[in-house]
Amino acid sequence: MGKNIRCAALIVCCCLLLCGCTASAQERYERGQMYLGFGDYATAREIFQQLGGYGDAEKYALYCAARQAMADGDWTLAEANLRLIDPFASSTWCLQYIDAARLAEEGDLAGALEGFEALGSFLDSDARARSLRAEIPSRELERIASLVENGHYDQARNLLNTLDASPERDALLETCDAGEKELAYTQAMALYTSQAWMEAIPAFDALGDYRDSAARLLACRSNLYRAAEAAAAQATLDTVAQAIEDFRFLEDYLDSASRAEALASQWEVNLRLRAAAASAPYVVFGSYPLGETGEPMPVLWRVAELSGDSVTLLSCQVLDAMAAGMEQAARARADGVTALGIGEMGIGNTTTSAAVLAALTGADIEAVTGRGGGLTDEGFLRKKEVLRQALALHRPDGNDVIGVLAGVGGLDLAAMTGAFLGCAHERVPAAVDGFISIAAALCAVRLCPAVRDVLFLSHDSYEVGYRIAAETLGLQPCLRLGMRLGEGSGCPLLFRVLEGACGVMRGMATFGEASIEDSYLDEIRAVDAFTVEAT
Repeated sequence: MGKNIRCAALIVCCCLLLCGCTASAQERYERGQMYLGFGDYATAREIFQQLGGYGDAEKYALYCAARQAMADGDWTLAEANLRLIDPFASSTWCLQYIDAARLAEEGDLAGALEGFEALGSFLDSDARARSLRAEIPSRELERIASLVENGHYDQARNLLNTLDASPERDALLETCDAGEKELAYTQAMALYTSQAWMEAIPAFDALGDYRDSAARLLACRSNLYRAAEAAAAQATLDTVAQAIEDFRFLEDYLDSASRAEALASQWEVNLRLRAAAASAPYVVFGSYPLGETGEPMPVLWRVAELSGDSVTLLSCQVLDAMAAGMEQAARARADGVTALGIGEMGIGNTTTSAAVLAALTGADIEAVTGRGGGLTDEGFLRKKEVLRQALALHRPDGNDVIGVLAGVGGLDLAAMTGAFLGCAHERVPAAVDGFISIAAALCAVRLCPAVRDVLFLSHDSYEVGYRIAAETLGLQPCLRLGMRLGEGSGCPLLFRVLEGACGVMRGMATFGEASIEDSYLDEIRAVDAFTVEAT
């Protein structure tokens, strides 16, 4: 029992000792809070450091160090200590205070004012905000005056517009106005000197009656008008767009508006075509009536070349039609056809054939145009006039067969041209029918001279242009029947002639085989250069 009493006494003593220590640390903690409240940050910090891990003493030690650094103006040290404990006590407000103080030191008075005003009565925020509100106008005016002096008028004006009205502010605004106008005038004169009329016009126009701006404006418009006139007089696709733009820019100056519209109307098609050709490999241009309804069918062109102010186009419809004709020749050869007759069936195609022949040979319309199916005198005159108009409109180049077919020919002629090309490729003899057929044959030979070797002219068409085409090809018709027909009518006649000729070549005996003396013919052969080589 005595032993138990001694243990109990020891426990009580220990408890008393512990209670005494705790009370002493609390007193020191409260003393540190007291010194902190008095602003004696150094003493408070020392006390909190001595308390070590007691409660939040360590945080208060860092907080006191930060407040002391703030009092000394050492924002970097203060922020470093506050970042270690934030959020704690008023650390967040202290950090905001530091940010505002830094802005003030850096010259951003407006930003600093905003920061201190947000802090309300924290520390001396109210006093610093009042000081800044009084300081900002004078400081800003000094800074703005420096900007004005250095010619930064836009920046200065933007800042002045944020200040309340005052004599100093108004004077600086007037100085900005004068400086801006003089600067704008100098820039406008530089454009004038470099003859940049289009840029100088709005520059002088904006200056109104400042110095001689009105006279300079009139001179710029006059010079631009003369430049547009010169460009229009020698317009190409490379220059006409600028001339149109210049006239449109001048608007109501003299007759600029009407000059612009006249040029645009004259060059619209070419400009649009060139622009389209420059941006895509194919362009849609023009149309032709399709079927009984006459519904316009757009014409698709492939851009072959774009150079300078010229665009070379290939009609996709013409190319497709030629390909179809070549395909038919290849199919006929595959089916065992040994000779192919190429004719046509239609009304009005002597007109297109005459146009194609005139374009390819340069012959006059009168020389290549016949009456076709039997036109009256009035109809015949109208036919020739239509041909003249078509050739004048399209101006086909005789060296450009595809262009000729696309411009004044037709898809029937294009398909027949392809068929003749296909015959040459497949080594199939091609019987040329009447006028339309020989026009297509001439197109094929112009594209590929080897085509001539497979051509056989069936009959001498009564159409006047036929003879010109035959002479151009250097070929003679096998039959002279005075026919006006086409529609393939001459082809079966030629086939019989060809069959007979082949039969003669294969089956007729030679003079030698028939034991006929032919030595006396040598002289005639020499004179006529008539020889037959066996193959």
